[in-house]
Amino acid sequence: MEKDPRKEILFHSRAPKYIIVGAGPAGCALAAALAKGQQGKVVMVERGKEKVHTRFVTKVNDWVKASLRSWNAVQYLSVPHRHLGNRQFVTPRGQGKGGTALINAMQYSRGYRKDYQAWEEWWKMEEIEE
Repeated sequence: MEKDPRKEILFHSRAPKYIIVGAGPAGCALAAALAKGQQGKVVMVERGKEKVHTRFVTKVNDWVKASLRSWNAVQYLSVPHRHLGNRQFVTPRGQGKGGTALINAMQYSRGYRKDYQAWEEWWKMEEIEE
């Protein structure tokens, strides 16, 4: 019986200890933390192209264009929503290094203070603002 070369890779000494699927903000933060802590070899994979057009990423006026471009976004159709007259809507998801952050024009919004206060000590609003 012939050996399966794919199985050989898994047992190779250089095989990664961690494979992170998704290079969005959370995936990048996790990969950085694991690499910094020298927890073993880390590999991160992401769907999409190597380079992105930063003009569409950084300009607020272009965020709609960025979310509709096939080179950096995938369009998913939601399930029908009963309270919306069974309509469906498109939910774009970014693809490439940065994930959906590639198509949000670098916008963010801070959560409600009381939500943070209900979480563990290291997630308190004061800690996050530092």
